[in-house]
Amino acid sequence: ERYAKGEIREQPDIVMFNTAIAAWSKSNDPQAPLRAEKLLKAVMDHKKLKPKTITFNSVLMVWARNDIGGAVAISRAEAILVRLF
Repeated sequence: ERYAKGEIREQPDIVMFNTAIAAWSKSNDPQAPLRAEKLLKAVMDHKKLKPKTITFNSVLMVWARNDIGGAVAISRAEAILVRLF
């Protein structure tokens, strides 16, 4: 989005997205899973990028490590798995 507006010069690639998602997986921020999932959606919506298995795995790890836990985390993880297949 920022690249398209000319705000940044480097076009995002899958490595950049995976790195950002991995950073969220190490965060204690309660919004980390939602932020990681938002990045996954951005990759999936991007015309030139395709998420890799590690992209999905990293988002699953964010949900697994988050304190929200319970049925919400399980439900979100299942939804991510469905998108993978």
